[in-house]
Amino acid sequence: MEKKESISIQRFIYSLLRVFKIFWNNSKPFTVTALVIGTLLELLTVLNTYIFAKGIDTLIAVSSGTLDVVWVYYIAGIFFTISFLQSSLRLIHNYVSRMLSSMYTPYFQTLTYRKLISIGIEKLEDPDINNLIERTRRNSGRIEFVFDQ
Repeated sequence: MEKKESISIQRFIYSLLRVFKIFWNNSKPFTVTALVIGTLLELLTVLNTYIFAKGIDTLIAVSSGTLDVVWVYYIAGIFFTISFLQSSLRLIHNYVSRMLSSMYTPYFQTLTYRKLISIGIEKLEDPDINNLIERTRRNSGRIEFVFDQ
């Protein structure tokens, strides 16, 4: 079984801030939009769960006769409105994430090639360096986890 490499929390935060800075320098409006919409999507998930719970409470109250049936329609309307808003925001978020991804990919490839040029040809034959290069290429597409849900 392969042992996974672990990193410290400081290294993780440093890497996260560095990736954020790269996104920020490439496109400030898309970065802000992705962060705001991502936050709103998470808040809407919590709100949707709360409305669903209120809907169950309303159904129980209607079945016991303490509340009018009209309240079920109100709660259902609110639930579906929030669900529609959530779906719309998710579409916008996916578009913005794809735009950011298309902007940062050439930048990261340029960084990788600059690093390869700087370490020299003799170092490229070292198996450890070759392994690092291969892992970098394999994992370079996973940076968008910052903005994806």
